[in-house]
Amino acid sequence: MLHRGAAAILVCATALVCPALQYQPALQYQPALQYQPALGPPGAAATADVDTPVAPTGSGAASSPSTIGTPTALAADPVTGRAPLMIVLDASGSMNLEDAPGKRMDLAQRAVTSLIRGLPADARVELTVYGTQTGANTSEKSLGCTDVTVLQPVRPLDADSLSTSVDAVVASGFSPIGEALRVASAALPQTGRRTILLVSDGYDYCTPPDPCGTAQGLAASEPGLTIHTLGVHVDDAAQQQLRCIASATGGEYVDAEKLEDSTVEQDVVDWLAAGYQRDTMPYRASGTAITGSAEPSADTPLMTPGNYLDNSLTRGTYYGSGSEKGGTVRYYRLALGTRMTPWVSATIVGDQRTQDYAQAGIQLTLVNGSDGQCLPKVESSESAGGSDPLPVVSAQLGGILPNTGTWSKECPAGAPVFLRVERLGGYRFGLPLPVELQLRAEPPVEAAESLQPASIQGERKPPMAGPATPTAGGTSFADAPTLQPGSTITDTIVAGETRFYAVPLSWGQRLSYRVLPTGVGTPASASVEYARVDVANPMRATVAANQQQQGAGFAARKDFTGLTGDSVVPVLYGNRVSTDEKVRGYAFAGRYYLQLSLSPSQDDPRLTIPFALTVDAAGAAPAPKYLAGNASAETRDPATPSVTTAAPASGSAGGQFASAETPRWLWAVAGAAAALLMASGLALLRRRPRGNVHRR
Repeated sequence: MLHRGAAAILVCATALVCPALQYQPALQYQPALQYQPALGPPGAAATADVDTPVAPTGSGAASSPSTIGTPTALAADPVTGRAPLMIVLDASGSMNLEDAPGKRMDLAQRAVTSLIRGLPADARVELTVYGTQTGANTSEKSLGCTDVTVLQPVRPLDADSLSTSVDAVVASGFSPIGEALRVASAALPQTGRRTILLVSDGYDYCTPPDPCGTAQGLAASEPGLTIHTLGVHVDDAAQQQLRCIASATGGEYVDAEKLEDSTVEQDVVDWLAAGYQRDTMPYRASGTAITGSAEPSADTPLMTPGNYLDNSLTRGTYYGSGSEKGGTVRYYRLALGTRMTPWVSATIVGDQRTQDYAQAGIQLTLVNGSDGQCLPKVESSESAGGSDPLPVVSAQLGGILPNTGTWSKECPAGAPVFLRVERLGGYRFGLPLPVELQLRAEPPVEAAESLQPASIQGERKPPMAGPATPTAGGTSFADAPTLQPGSTITDTIVAGETRFYAVPLSWGQRLSYRVLPTGVGTPASASVEYARVDVANPMRATVAANQQQQGAGFAARKDFTGLTGDSVVPVLYGNRVSTDEKVRGYAFAGRYYLQLSLSPSQDDPRLTIPFALTVDAAGAAPAPKYLAGNASAETRDPATPSVTTAAPASGSAGGQFASAETPRWLWAVAGAAAALLMASGLALLRRRPRGNVHRR
């Protein structure tokens, strides 16, 4: 039972895998909730979206996962780093006027060099000047109005060198502002976001082209271009022109004198340091729509192996104001064949962060038609408040062959078995949260008793980054892109977001990873509390990992070698009988998941940080041999439809856990080891470890 003040979210808790989290358009939440419909055509069968682990061959080599029902990963944005910046400095004769006080050029140079030194280390900067090649005599106007020079093409920031170049500029000539904007734009990359900072006293003696009209034309032809303007001791007319230039492209205007205020200067630095920013991608849930019954009965909806989504659980059980508040309870009838071991799971997904630390969760129990327990209940919980990303928690139960071990005599052969799901906690009480459900059926394994577990192993050396491929992370387990061992990808993460990636592991392999920021976040001034990496098995249950933490902060700096970690043991079928819960999580081959989470930012909700992720796997072991389960002539519930199971090929690591709806699910190994100690028959409580946190 959850009590007020014990922050947590309870989820997957019954016998299988945590269901895929991906909505279908028909199941979309109310606008107030932070969900989006799943990608893919409306009406697509959600049972095809089951999370299918890789089925290794007899030699232990991993094959590619099935593409049936696998959502296409979101395309990576081509601009994932800092927008290149062009500084355009006015060196016309009027910049020699000594009314700033002092020379206007001196004020401009001080302002520009100060801004340069405030830029993030990964900035890419160019420098263009106009008015340096002629005098201000009328006879030189024709040449002076084309006097625009790119002193430095775009390159990584060298603050000392660039400041020296700025200080060496001598004002003398005309002010072709419109032409300077054209030249500066042409010198920048022609795709993606880019920025111009025009530093000028606003006078243009070379019109046409008209400076504001030029900016408006660039806004129409160069949609990724933003022009900011810095006024150097300007009068009203000059300021109006500079404001017009900036507003044409969505830029900002500021007076150079105001940069003496450090707050104003930091604002300008943030404009100039603009990199790729995007909105937080919400978690996407998926599954065949189902609504459980309020009591176990003949009318309870039937669940054959597959993924389901129930949106009818609106309240969580918790204690408040001296009394217990009742939570929503739902029942689902399970189709189970003989000799098949059931696995069930549930996942609850929060719709928004809160600051009251109320709990949200799920309790799962296998029961008979009189609500008597077949196996002990399982709960999982986590705080829904604070600075964590949106809560997503999974628990799982099962792995006990009916009529063996701790399977209760209350549930004899031939009697129907029901999954009882109870929502827990006061989080978002009264509002529906998506609950994903999964049912799997595992065939027996030859000589299972001879398959021994591994022992905890020491840390592996983190993988080194190689050539990188831009790849967008998934919004859930269901659409996580598959990263092959030995590969490096680049991506971005937004404050308050979790990105999902899948890595196929064969028998005997251990996973290792390194996550390293490749640039300063945008905006550069925003702070981040912490970043976290969680590892989950193919059943989507969080598993133990060796977490190696260097220094503080998820930021690009010389002393930070990244967030690194590795699995504590190799993947072995025998791990499920270990007395160590850390070992039991690695009991089947398939797609393991990396979940990278970034805490919300109080400075900017769209804080975006670019990073590189490198993954690797090493080791090998023989695959277990699965046997055929009995046909459904002797099912646990004679009223259920036909449920057949085909024997996997000899030496294969995966069996076909089949139903009439999903005849070809390939599983690398049957069993949710992370949720259940099969040998002792214990249903295990799975809680998301809070130690896997890399803090800033």
